[in-house]
Amino acid sequence: MKALVEGGSDILLVETIFDTLNAKAALVAISALFAEGDFRLPVMISAAVGPGGETMISGQVTEAYLNAVRHIRPLSIGMNCSVGPEKMRPHLQNLASKCDTFVSAYPNAGDPDPLSPTGFPYLPEDMERLMGDFAASGFLNFAGGCCGNTPAHIEPSPGRCETRPAHRAGVEARDAVVRLAAV
Repeated sequence: MKALVEGGSDILLVETIFDTLNAKAALVAISALFAEGDFRLPVMISAAVGPGGETMISGQVTEAYLNAVRHIRPLSIGMNCSVGPEKMRPHLQNLASKCDTFVSAYPNAGDPDPLSPTGFPYLPEDMERLMGDFAASGFLNFAGGCCGNTPAHIEPSPGRCETRPAHRAGVEARDAVVRLAAV
């Protein structure tokens, strides 16, 4: 992390968390780095969840995951990778209803499918519809795509997210949803 900061990073992202204990270890290290250098950068946290909304290894449900990491006061807490947007939706809705910070989502383009061209079944128009629903529902502030997404999946058509209400639970939300691309 120190090298990332020295290299000019503007934000730190702890993501694809399968075990919240690993995330907490990273957050302790980030806190120590901030204290050592007497500075602070924005931190984003994003977990991969299973079909029941639990973190994959520790098995924490969404609210427990939120409570385990919110102490660092991150810019956002969200979900990525995982089970695709349709199965992620109820868990993202639950997170957004309890979250007092910005919310992010960048799911896989569906469940893995080795017969699909990208290894995942959803086409850009499928992701546009599903992510547009997240935005229209006011669940998020940052949107993007993980496994199986291409630039065409992530680039929104006019109006997909930009004119939608942003998540507003306890924070001054932005007027537009920001796009993220997982590399």
